[in-house]
Amino acid sequence: MDPAMTSDELSILAGPGSVLSLERLLIGAVLICLAITVGTTAIASLVRRDRARLGATTRRLCRAMRIGASDRRLLDRLARGRAGPVYTASLLVSRGCFDAAASRAATRDARRLAAVRRRLFGDV
Repeated sequence: MDPAMTSDELSILAGPGSVLSLERLLIGAVLICLAITVGTTAIASLVRRDRARLGATTRRLCRAMRIGASDRRLLDRLARGRAGPVYTASLLVSRGCFDAAASRAATRDARRLAAVRRRLFGDV
């Protein structure tokens, strides 16, 4: 801080009725670092889970067809209970497999599935 600052200027920086102190700054910095660490760990966990759940072939197909992470998870949810990653890959290349799985999907996913279907097969 600038040593030329007066106590009135410091109280403006700290806000009414509060004290700008080193302890509060350190606590704030620690909380920010903790939030960043927790957020990064959560994102890394999602990425690892997706890689473990989907096979390499499915990931390559999704990347080639520009299927985003949330749509990959949606396709994985459709394929769950079937043959796993192999079945997820077949959803990406077979219109019949995709339509059969989509017919069992929840109503809330219908709009996203229609968009994925258009991207994969080029029709409605």
